[in-house]
Amino acid sequence: MSNRLTELLGIRYPIIQGPLAYVSSPELPAAVSNAGGLGIIAVPPRPRSRDWPRSYLDQIRKIRRMTNKPFGVSIPLDAKVHPEIARIAIEERVPIVHTSVGDPRAYTQRSKAAGMKVLHTAFCVRHALVAEAAGVDAVIASGVDGGGMLSSMGLTTMALVPQVVDAVKIPVIAGGGIADARGIAACFALGAEGVVMGTRFMATQECPVHPRVKEAIVKAKDTDTAVVGRAAAGISLRALKSPFVETALELMQTMDKEKMANFLHGGGQIYRGLIEGDMENNPALCGLSCGLISDIPEAAQVIERLVEEFAKVVMGMPKSL
Repeated sequence: MSNRLTELLGIRYPIIQGPLAYVSSPELPAAVSNAGGLGIIAVPPRPRSRDWPRSYLDQIRKIRRMTNKPFGVSIPLDAKVHPEIARIAIEERVPIVHTSVGDPRAYTQRSKAAGMKVLHTAFCVRHALVAEAAGVDAVIASGVDGGGMLSSMGLTTMALVPQVVDAVKIPVIAGGGIADARGIAACFALGAEGVVMGTRFMATQECPVHPRVKEAIVKAKDTDTAVVGRAAAGISLRALKSPFVETALELMQTMDKEKMANFLHGGGQIYRGLIEGDMENNPALCGLSCGLISDIPEAAQVIERLVEEFAKVVMGMPKSL
Protein backbone atom coordinates (compact mmCIF):
# COMPACT_ATOMS: atom_id res chain seq x y z
CA MET A 1 0.00 0.00 0.00
CA SER A 2 3.03 2.29 -0.32
CA ASN A 3 2.47 5.35 -2.51
CA ARG A 4 3.09 9.10 -2.67
CA LEU A 5 0.99 9.72 0.41
CA THR A 6 2.73 7.20 2.65
CA GLU A 7 6.11 8.57 1.58
CA LEU A 8 4.94 12.16 2.13
CA LEU A 9 3.63 11.52 5.64
CA GLY A 10 6.14 8.88 6.68
CA ILE A 11 3.46 6.29 7.46
CA ARG A 12 3.17 2.63 6.55
CA TYR A 13 -0.45 2.54 5.42
CA PRO A 14 -2.48 5.32 3.74
CA ILE A 15 -5.17 5.09 6.42
CA ILE A 16 -5.96 8.26 8.37
CA GLN A 17 -8.07 8.50 11.50
CA GLY A 18 -10.60 11.26 10.98
CA PRO A 19 -10.28 14.29 13.28
CA LEU A 20 -13.26 13.52 15.50
CA ALA A 21 -14.74 16.68 17.00
CA TYR A 22 -14.16 16.94 20.76
CA VAL A 23 -12.70 13.42 20.82
CA SER A 24 -9.19 14.64 21.47
CA SER A 25 -7.76 12.02 23.82
CA PRO A 26 -4.25 11.00 22.69
CA GLU A 27 -4.92 7.27 23.15
CA LEU A 28 -6.77 6.81 19.84
CA PRO A 29 -4.45 8.77 17.51
CA ALA A 30 -1.41 7.23 19.19
CA ALA A 31 -2.81 3.73 18.64
CA VAL A 32 -3.57 4.47 14.98
CA SER A 33 -0.10 5.90 14.37
CA ASN A 34 1.59 3.00 16.16
CA ALA A 35 -0.33 0.61 13.90
CA GLY A 36 1.03 2.26 10.76
CA GLY A 37 -1.71 4.76 9.97
CA LEU A 38 -1.97 8.45 10.81
CA GLY A 39 -3.67 9.49 14.03
CA ILE A 40 -5.02 13.04 14.36
CA ILE A 41 -5.84 15.05 17.48
CA ALA A 42 -9.00 17.10 16.98
CA VAL A 43 -10.61 20.11 18.65
CA PRO A 44 -9.93 20.00 22.40
CA PRO A 45 -12.75 18.84 24.67
CA ARG A 46 -14.54 21.78 26.28
CA PRO A 47 -12.48 24.45 24.47
CA ARG A 48 -14.34 27.16 26.38
CA SER A 49 -12.57 26.31 29.64
CA ARG A 50 -9.81 28.75 30.52
CA ASP A 51 -7.17 26.08 30.97
CA TRP A 52 -7.76 24.28 27.67
CA PRO A 53 -4.54 25.60 25.98
CA ARG A 54 -2.47 23.97 28.72
CA SER A 55 -4.57 20.80 28.46
CA TYR A 56 -4.16 20.76 24.67
CA LEU A 57 -0.40 21.23 24.97
CA ASP A 58 -0.30 18.38 27.47
CA GLN A 59 -2.14 16.15 25.01
CA ILE A 60 0.39 16.83 22.26
CA ARG A 61 3.26 16.06 24.60
CA LYS A 62 1.49 12.96 25.87
CA ILE A 63 1.01 11.52 22.38
CA ARG A 64 4.73 12.04 21.78
CA ARG A 65 5.39 9.83 24.79
CA MET A 66 2.98 7.21 23.44
CA THR A 67 4.32 6.99 19.87
CA ASN A 68 7.43 7.81 17.88
CA LYS A 69 5.42 7.69 14.66
CA PRO A 70 4.01 10.68 12.76
CA PHE A 71 0.74 12.15 14.02
CA GLY A 72 -1.28 15.23 13.25
CA VAL A 73 -3.48 17.93 14.73
CA SER A 74 -6.65 19.31 13.21
CA ILE A 75 -7.33 23.04 12.97
CA PRO A 76 -10.99 23.84 12.11
CA LEU A 77 -10.71 27.33 10.72
CA ASP A 78 -14.29 28.21 11.64
CA ALA A 79 -13.62 27.64 15.35
CA LYS A 80 -12.94 30.70 17.50
CA VAL A 81 -9.98 28.97 19.10
CA HIS A 82 -8.17 28.15 15.84
CA PRO A 83 -5.41 30.79 16.26
CA GLU A 84 -4.46 29.31 19.63
CA ILE A 85 -4.58 25.73 18.30
CA ALA A 86 -2.36 26.72 15.37
CA ARG A 87 0.10 28.56 17.62
CA ILE A 88 0.53 25.55 19.90
CA ALA A 89 0.83 23.11 16.99
CA ILE A 90 3.45 25.20 15.20
CA GLU A 91 5.47 25.91 18.34
CA GLU A 92 5.46 22.19 19.16
CA ARG A 93 6.49 21.28 15.60
CA VAL A 94 3.71 18.73 15.23
CA PRO A 95 4.60 16.62 12.15
CA ILE A 96 1.31 17.11 10.29
CA VAL A 97 -1.42 19.75 10.32
CA HIS A 98 -4.94 19.23 9.00
CA THR A 99 -7.02 22.34 8.24
CA SER A 100 -10.67 22.54 7.25
CA VAL A 101 -13.73 24.77 6.93
CA GLY A 102 -11.87 27.90 5.89
CA ASP A 103 -9.12 29.47 3.82
CA PRO A 104 -6.23 26.98 3.45
CA ARG A 105 -3.79 29.89 3.20
CA ALA A 106 -4.34 30.72 6.88
CA TYR A 107 -1.55 28.52 8.27
CA THR A 108 -0.09 26.60 5.32
CA GLN A 109 3.07 28.62 4.80
CA ARG A 110 3.74 29.08 8.53
CA SER A 111 3.31 25.37 9.10
CA LYS A 112 5.52 24.37 6.19
CA ALA A 113 8.17 26.85 7.30
CA ALA A 114 8.20 24.95 10.60
CA GLY A 115 8.82 21.68 8.73
CA MET A 116 5.24 20.41 8.99
CA LYS A 117 3.17 18.71 6.29
CA VAL A 118 -0.26 20.22 5.59
CA LEU A 119 -3.48 18.45 4.67
CA HIS A 120 -6.66 20.35 3.86
CA THR A 121 -10.25 19.17 3.48
CA ALA A 122 -12.07 20.12 0.28
CA PHE A 123 -15.79 19.70 -0.35
CA CYS A 124 -15.64 20.46 -4.09
CA VAL A 125 -13.12 20.78 -6.93
CA ARG A 126 -12.82 24.55 -6.46
CA HIS A 127 -11.84 24.06 -2.82
CA ALA A 128 -9.20 21.52 -3.86
CA LEU A 129 -7.69 23.85 -6.46
CA VAL A 130 -7.50 26.71 -3.96
CA ALA A 131 -5.80 24.40 -1.44
CA GLU A 132 -3.27 23.21 -4.03
CA ALA A 133 -2.49 26.79 -5.00
CA ALA A 134 -2.01 27.63 -1.32
CA GLY A 135 0.74 25.00 -1.16
CA VAL A 136 -0.87 22.21 0.87
CA ASP A 137 0.80 18.84 0.51
CA ALA A 138 -2.34 16.73 0.03
CA VAL A 139 -6.06 17.34 -0.11
CA ILE A 140 -8.90 15.39 1.49
CA ALA A 141 -11.93 15.11 -0.81
CA SER A 142 -14.74 14.80 1.73
CA GLY A 143 -18.19 13.63 0.68
CA VAL A 144 -21.49 14.06 2.52
CA ASP A 145 -21.46 10.32 3.31
CA GLY A 146 -19.46 11.10 6.44
CA GLY A 147 -20.64 12.06 9.90
CA GLY A 148 -20.44 15.36 11.71
CA MET A 149 -20.59 18.75 10.02
CA LEU A 150 -21.56 18.54 6.36
CA SER A 151 -20.91 20.75 3.37
CA SER A 152 -23.61 22.64 1.51
CA MET A 153 -22.07 21.29 -1.72
CA GLY A 154 -23.88 17.98 -1.30
CA LEU A 155 -21.33 15.95 -3.24
CA THR A 156 -21.00 12.27 -2.39
CA THR A 157 -17.60 10.64 -1.98
CA MET A 158 -18.02 8.54 -5.12
CA ALA A 159 -18.80 11.61 -7.25
CA LEU A 160 -16.32 14.01 -5.65
CA VAL A 161 -13.09 11.99 -5.44
CA PRO A 162 -12.46 11.30 -9.15
CA GLN A 163 -13.22 14.90 -10.07
CA VAL A 164 -10.72 16.19 -7.53
CA VAL A 165 -8.15 13.61 -8.69
CA ASP A 166 -8.53 14.90 -12.25
CA ALA A 167 -8.17 18.51 -11.14
CA VAL A 168 -5.06 18.51 -8.92
CA LYS A 169 -1.54 17.11 -9.04
CA ILE A 170 -1.04 16.59 -5.29
CA PRO A 171 -2.18 13.36 -3.57
CA VAL A 172 -5.91 13.06 -2.93
CA ILE A 173 -7.32 11.40 0.19
CA ALA A 174 -10.92 10.17 0.13
CA GLY A 175 -13.22 10.74 3.08
CA GLY A 176 -16.86 10.00 3.86
CA GLY A 177 -18.62 6.65 4.25
CA ILE A 178 -15.51 4.43 4.25
CA ALA A 179 -15.27 1.69 6.86
CA ASP A 180 -13.86 -1.44 5.24
CA ALA A 181 -11.33 -2.69 2.68
CA ARG A 182 -13.88 -2.63 -0.13
CA GLY A 183 -14.30 1.09 0.43
CA ILE A 184 -10.55 1.62 0.36
CA ALA A 185 -10.21 -0.34 -2.87
CA ALA A 186 -13.07 1.61 -4.42
CA CYS A 187 -11.46 4.92 -3.50
CA PHE A 188 -8.12 3.78 -4.90
CA ALA A 189 -9.90 2.83 -8.11
CA LEU A 190 -11.21 6.40 -8.24
CA GLY A 191 -7.64 7.69 -8.03
CA ALA A 192 -7.32 8.44 -4.32
CA GLU A 193 -4.03 7.59 -2.60
CA GLY A 194 -5.39 7.37 0.92
CA VAL A 195 -8.57 7.31 2.99
CA VAL A 196 -9.91 9.05 6.08
CA MET A 197 -12.07 7.04 8.47
CA GLY A 198 -13.99 8.64 11.31
CA THR A 199 -16.94 6.47 12.30
CA ARG A 200 -14.95 3.23 12.03
CA PHE A 201 -12.39 4.52 14.55
CA MET A 202 -15.11 5.85 16.85
CA ALA A 203 -16.09 2.23 17.48
CA THR A 204 -12.72 1.18 18.90
CA GLN A 205 -11.46 0.42 22.38
CA GLU A 206 -9.16 3.46 22.55
CA CYS A 207 -11.73 6.02 21.43
CA PRO A 208 -13.09 8.09 24.36
CA VAL A 209 -16.58 8.15 22.86
CA HIS A 210 -19.13 6.93 25.40
CA PRO A 211 -19.87 3.15 25.33
CA ARG A 212 -23.54 3.91 24.60
CA VAL A 213 -22.52 5.68 21.38
CA LYS A 214 -20.18 2.86 20.35
CA GLU A 215 -22.91 0.27 20.95
CA ALA A 216 -25.39 2.38 18.97
CA ILE A 217 -22.97 2.50 16.02
CA VAL A 218 -22.56 -1.28 16.09
CA LYS A 219 -26.34 -1.79 16.16
CA ALA A 220 -27.06 0.86 13.51
CA LYS A 221 -28.33 -0.05 10.05
CA ASP A 222 -27.87 1.83 6.81
CA THR A 223 -30.88 4.10 7.45
CA ASP A 224 -30.16 4.91 11.09
CA THR A 225 -28.56 8.33 10.57
CA ALA A 226 -30.17 11.61 9.60
CA VAL A 227 -29.00 15.05 8.49
CA VAL A 228 -30.25 17.92 10.61
CA GLY A 229 -29.86 21.64 10.10
CA ARG A 230 -29.63 23.45 6.80
CA ALA A 231 -26.57 22.79 4.68
CA ALA A 232 -27.04 26.02 2.72
CA ALA A 233 -26.57 27.91 5.99
CA GLY A 234 -23.49 25.88 6.90
CA ILE A 235 -25.01 24.38 10.05
CA SER A 236 -26.00 20.82 9.11
CA LEU A 237 -24.63 17.62 10.60
CA ARG A 238 -25.18 13.88 10.28
CA ALA A 239 -25.96 12.01 13.48
CA LEU A 240 -27.57 8.82 14.71
CA LYS A 241 -31.34 9.01 14.80
CA SER A 242 -32.59 9.84 18.29
CA PRO A 243 -35.25 11.91 20.08
CA PHE A 244 -32.91 14.91 19.80
CA VAL A 245 -32.59 14.44 16.04
CA GLU A 246 -36.34 14.01 15.65
CA THR A 247 -36.89 17.30 17.47
CA ALA A 248 -34.25 18.99 15.32
CA LEU A 249 -35.92 17.76 12.15
CA GLU A 250 -39.23 19.21 13.32
CA LEU A 251 -37.66 22.56 14.14
CA MET A 252 -35.63 22.89 10.96
CA GLN A 253 -38.35 24.74 9.08
CA THR A 254 -39.04 27.31 11.80
CA MET A 255 -35.66 28.12 13.36
CA ASP A 256 -33.42 30.81 11.89
CA LYS A 257 -29.73 30.15 11.25
CA GLU A 258 -28.43 31.42 14.61
CA LYS A 259 -30.99 29.53 16.69
CA MET A 260 -30.43 26.34 14.74
CA ALA A 261 -26.66 26.61 15.14
CA ASN A 262 -27.01 27.09 18.90
CA PHE A 263 -29.49 24.22 19.13
CA LEU A 264 -27.17 21.82 17.31
CA HIS A 265 -23.77 22.64 18.75
CA GLY A 266 -23.68 26.03 20.43
CA GLY A 267 -23.67 24.89 24.04
CA GLY A 268 -21.54 21.78 24.21
CA GLN A 269 -24.18 19.49 22.68
CA ILE A 270 -21.67 17.49 20.62
CA TYR A 271 -19.49 16.93 23.69
CA ARG A 272 -22.45 15.76 25.75
CA GLY A 273 -23.69 13.50 22.97
CA LEU A 274 -20.36 11.83 22.18
CA ILE A 275 -18.47 11.85 25.47
CA GLU A 276 -21.26 11.79 28.05
CA GLY A 277 -23.47 9.52 25.95
CA ASP A 278 -26.64 11.60 26.36
CA MET A 279 -28.01 10.84 22.91
CA GLU A 280 -31.61 11.59 23.87
CA ASN A 281 -30.86 15.30 24.33
CA ASN A 282 -27.78 15.80 22.15
CA PRO A 283 -26.44 14.70 18.73
CA ALA A 284 -24.24 11.61 18.41
CA LEU A 285 -22.29 12.26 15.22
CA CYS A 286 -22.05 9.28 12.89
CA GLY A 287 -21.46 8.58 9.19
CA LEU A 288 -23.33 6.42 6.70
CA SER A 289 -20.74 3.69 7.12
CA CYS A 290 -22.24 2.71 10.49
CA GLY A 291 -24.09 -0.16 8.81
CA LEU A 292 -20.71 -1.74 7.98
CA ILE A 293 -19.49 -1.78 11.58
CA SER A 294 -20.27 -4.79 13.77
CA ASP A 295 -17.69 -4.75 16.57
CA ILE A 296 -15.54 -2.59 18.84
CA PRO A 297 -11.95 -3.82 18.44
CA GLU A 298 -8.65 -2.13 19.21
CA ALA A 299 -7.52 0.43 16.62
CA ALA A 300 -4.56 -1.75 15.66
CA GLN A 301 -6.92 -4.64 14.94
CA VAL A 302 -8.95 -2.38 12.64
CA ILE A 303 -5.89 -1.47 10.60
CA GLU A 304 -4.56 -5.02 10.52
CA ARG A 305 -7.94 -6.25 9.29
CA LEU A 306 -8.18 -3.51 6.67
CA VAL A 307 -4.74 -4.34 5.26
CA GLU A 308 -5.42 -8.08 5.13
CA GLU A 309 -8.84 -7.69 3.55
CA PHE A 310 -7.57 -5.07 1.10
CA ALA A 311 -5.12 -7.61 -0.31
CA LYS A 312 -7.95 -10.13 -0.74
CA VAL A 313 -10.20 -7.55 -2.42
CA VAL A 314 -7.48 -6.55 -4.87
CA MET A 315 -6.57 -10.18 -5.62
CA GLY A 316 -10.21 -10.93 -6.31
CA MET A 317 -10.65 -8.13 -8.83
CA PRO A 318 -11.00 -9.19 -12.47
CA LYS A 319 -7.78 -8.85 -14.46
CA SER A 320 -9.70 -7.49 -17.43
CA LEU A 321 -13.23 -6.56 -18.35
